Amino acid sequence: IGDSSGLLVTWNSPFSVREMDALEGTFCLVTETNQLWCWGDNGSGQLGSANALVEHQPILVDSGARHVGVGENHVCHLPLGDMAAIRCNGEDVPSPDDGHPVSGVLGPNASAGQATQTVTQPFLIDAGSWHTCVLDEEAGRTPVKCWGDNSFGQLGHGVGDDAPTAIEATAGVGF
Repeated sequence: IGDSSGLLVTWNSPFSVREMDALEGTFCLVTETNQLWCWGDNGSGQLGSANALVEHQPILVDSGARHVGVGENHVCHLPLGDMAAIRCNGEDVPSPDDGHPVSGVLGPNASAGQATQTVTQPFLIDAGSWHTCVLDEEAGRTPVKCWGDNSFGQLGHGVGDDAPTAIEATAGVGF
């Protein structure tokens, strides 16, 4: 596994990897012991660290994570302990130069590049360029809920509006 400089990053850890995700130069993994490690592009603070624009070696982001989703300039994960929370780091409002004038990428009330989104009981997460979706579990059903940029209908809620809070993407669809 490498980084944008061509350096090889070696995972020398006694912990087994349970899950990994990557996008646009950022790479994250969750170990079997629930540790979230990330490296690569940190230009938007998506690794949760203000120390460097690029982290060439894995840094510990959270010692209690269940799942991770890596977006273009944000990383979101499902923490242990609070089964309804989703934590996100990174750029909440892309610059107009990015061509995506959307707010709410991280979730409601984002502050200093961090936000916490709450849904009933998320158990899977994935992130796209400027949006994030979770598979939620509520009352015996598992709706998909998404938030962020909806310029291409990627939130799946049937309207073109962006959404800073998680909304059900599959309303009326029997999954």
